[in-house]
Amino acid sequence: MYVRRKSTNPWRVVLVFLLVLAVIVIWAATLENGDPAKSTLSTAATGLRSVQAYFPAKVGMEWHYSGDGAEYADFSRRITAAAGDLVLVEDVTTATTVGAVYRVLPERAVLLTSVEEYSPEEHDLLQEVDGSAAAQRTPLQGPPIVGTRWEDHGVSREITAHLAELAVPAGTFYDVLEVKSISKEPDANYELTEYYAVNVGLIRRDFVSREGGASVTVSSSLQRYGVNQEH
Repeated sequence: MYVRRKSTNPWRVVLVFLLVLAVIVIWAATLENGDPAKSTLSTAATGLRSVQAYFPAKVGMEWHYSGDGAEYADFSRRITAAAGDLVLVEDVTTATTVGAVYRVLPERAVLLTSVEEYSPEEHDLLQEVDGSAAAQRTPLQGPPIVGTRWEDHGVSREITAHLAELAVPAGTFYDVLEVKSISKEPDANYELTEYYAVNVGLIRRDFVSREGGASVTVSSSLQRYGVNQEH
């Protein structure tokens, strides 16, 4: 018996194709978002990223670094509070805790104040800091492109490389800025190199001292990071 098959609606074929394509794209994005070694926040395809993309300031974020070359090269960093464009950052080593307030803007990240032996019970740095105070240090300055240079308090800083990727113990990170800092003091003989990954922040730091003709390197690399859900 001959049965006539219904003709296929071409628009239905197109719709099915688009649905399948959408599922594939969503599935691929989900795999990437599930990989903690990849940045998942995106910015516009055109134009420059802001400094904020390389210096994230979300309350609850934590970074843990493994070190080499010095006793206190291991440290942890966490963001515990924020008010407007000001964020409170705590760096914790086995020796001390340093509390610091940064102003994070699209064009720069600046350190306004810092306190060693910091205790939140003794200091409310966000309340104590003068929001209009001059920067003590500017770890990152825009535009975030190779060749950007700036100076603060006798230190010359420059974005010297834009790396497609960089591997550290926490994984492989993409879109990384290399920032070199060199003191302009005549008797200073050191160089600091920091690496910032987009949407992650600092992933590696190398401090090289050449005092007395001997070269000593102290490195700290990101071991793990994430958001503390308690915040």
